[in-house]
Amino acid sequence: MASMIQKLIFDKIGMTGMERMVDLAATRHKLLASNIANATSPGYQRRDINFQSELSEALHTRKLQPRTSRPGHIVSTKPLGAPEVTRDDGGANAPGVSSVDIDKEMAQLAVNTLNYETGMALISKQFKGLRKAINGGGR
Repeated sequence: MASMIQKLIFDKIGMTGMERMVDLAATRHKLLASNIANATSPGYQRRDINFQSELSEALHTRKLQPRTSRPGHIVSTKPLGAPEVTRDDGGANAPGVSSVDIDKEMAQLAVNTLNYETGMALISKQFKGLRKAINGGGR
């Protein structure tokens, strides 16, 4: 029943795409915060996800969800909920030196915060619209 409601309401208004945007931003926030916390740790390799690429992939795969006709069929090699985390050794850094540039990490954290807040604002707006539709628009 819940799956049918989700398809009828939430998928039609793009809620799953907005939800994915917020999930990716939250995941990236944790990675960036970890990078900042470990900026002075010797040998630490910064970690990140490609937010734009992951979001684009999620939005396109949402529309083309494959279905199986038999239980043994393979649907996908990469689960939708697991973004690809990359590690960066900083290029020419000497062994034992952190690859984190604190200024870049702080800037990326600020941009990521805006991505998260935008996703949450879009979700909030969709729920307000649904509430208005359910209540008849008069409240």
